Amino acid sequence: MSCSTLDEAKNTGLVKKNRKATEVQKFNISYFVKVVNRNRIVFGVVSGGVFFLLTGICYWFYGDKFLYEALLYHLTRTDPRHNFSIYFYHIYLHHEHQFTLLERLLSFVPQFLVQSALTAFYAKDIPFCFFVQTVAFVAFNKVILSSTCL
Repeated sequence: MSCSTLDEAKNTGLVKKNRKATEVQKFNISYFVKVVNRNRIVFGVVSGGVFFLLTGICYWFYGDKFLYEALLYHLTRTDPRHNFSIYFYHIYLHHEHQFTLLERLLSFVPQFLVQSALTAFYAKDIPFCFFVQTVAFVAFNKVILSSTCL
């Protein structure tokens, strides 16, 4: 095989690799353009704006107590009895001791990882993705009371 034929073979391989990379890049960009459009951006901005506006108004009326009761309480809540969660036994055995902030936050890591994986895997089927995420959110929650199961 001559050098020119060898160079042509290498170049053809490079062209094929570059073409595949370009096709993958076009697919990712086209998928991104389909998913992120003007209506969804407006919906996200309006939803976030309403959430922050209402949170700000309630904070103005009630102060730090509102933030703790409405948002921050869920980071620190532990219920040693009547709890059906996967963390029940650990919470039951260690309830007398105060949990550190690190322990409280680490309990959210599995929930966050499962939610992220489900979002990535089922993103194209939105209704089913919502359903699976709801089930996983409840299943990996730190506190599951009997009223949750109803």
